Amino acid sequence: MWQEGIEFCTKAIEGDDRNSGYKLEPSFYYLRGRILEGLIGTEIELVDTNLAKEDFLLAHRYAGEGDKFFRKMALTRAGWCSYCSDNMVEAEKVLRAASNIVAVVPETEFLLAKVLMHKGDAEEAKEPLLKAISEESFFCFRAASDADFKNHLPKVRLWFKEKKTQTLDELNQWRNESLQLKTLHEIFHTVSGSNTQSDRLMHLEKSMEVIDEKTYLSDLLDFRKQEPILIEIRNDFIVKQSDAVEAEVAEVMRALPTTRVPSVQVRHDKEAGFMGGASGMLVGAGIGAVIAIILTANEATGQGYIGGTFTWIFGLLIYGFMGVVGGGLAGIIVGWLFGKVSETSRVEREKAENERVRKKAQDALFQEETRISQDKAAVAAKKSKFDILLQKLNFSG
Repeated sequence: MWQEGIEFCTKAIEGDDRNSGYKLEPSFYYLRGRILEGLIGTEIELVDTNLAKEDFLLAHRYAGEGDKFFRKMALTRAGWCSYCSDNMVEAEKVLRAASNIVAVVPETEFLLAKVLMHKGDAEEAKEPLLKAISEESFFCFRAASDADFKNHLPKVRLWFKEKKTQTLDELNQWRNESLQLKTLHEIFHTVSGSNTQSDRLMHLEKSMEVIDEKTYLSDLLDFRKQEPILIEIRNDFIVKQSDAVEAEVAEVMRALPTTRVPSVQVRHDKEAGFMGGASGMLVGAGIGAVIAIILTANEATGQGYIGGTFTWIFGLLIYGFMGVVGGGLAGIIVGWLFGKVSETSRVEREKAENERVRKKAQDALFQEETRISQDKAAVAAKKSKFDILLQKLNFSG
């Protein structure tokens, strides 16, 4: 079906009797170039690297200044076709032009290094090769097994060793200056973190455990690509801890004492003396009446029926009146005094009890206020420490 693919691409470009075609559409040239290049499974009889190179150059030309990645890919394929045609001078020229386009296409740098190695310019190949493996670690393995690099393999291994040392140093510096696991641990223990926070911190720690002298260069280079992701996890971790600290500070600063100190209020019974007097009057009158009866009975003893009768009548009237009135007056005075004394005693007892309750409440209030004050001081110190840790991390949120 590759033959038909070439025909349809050509028809799309040149058109037919019903359509004028799309002569300025770069994608058709690029697709036809890929088929003619032969690297996607094209039948061998259809492969023509010279025609493919022309298509790639036209694709680059018609792409304009917009799609830098497409333009760089087109020139890279054109450079590869020149290499396949054994035109190393042209291949180097085209690949250097591709390398100057600002877009990430690591194969461009690798092929440029390959061409230079083929020409014997090993030292010039160092920069593009290291750039290629920095952008895509897979090219470490391609270089180690490529025929153009094998003649310079000791030198390539030395470059890789130097690159490994440099990358390891950069990662350790990044770990110490940007990640700062020790400071993150301090932040974690400043306020109780959730299980999710613990998992984030553990993930950061586990990620850095693989970084040492025994780590392969390709793994180190791949790890460098994870730095933005790890920094994002780190920043998210810091934000969540910061939110927890702010929430704790807000809660403590809002705290107010809940203990209430009662006022010393005693109820005075203004009718206590009156009620005592009334009760005394009744008791006194009763006692007076009993005494009157006793006195009358004593005088009526020994008298006849008629004399005794008169004695009882007048005795009860006279002695009864005196006894009831006298006893009532005495009862009023004694009852009033007793009522007042009882009321005073009750008031004093109630006042003493209220004072005791008030003193106990005041002590509880003082203890609560002291605890709240200590909590506020502690949380303020915690917030201050947390802010210092954020400054160490150069984190502004």
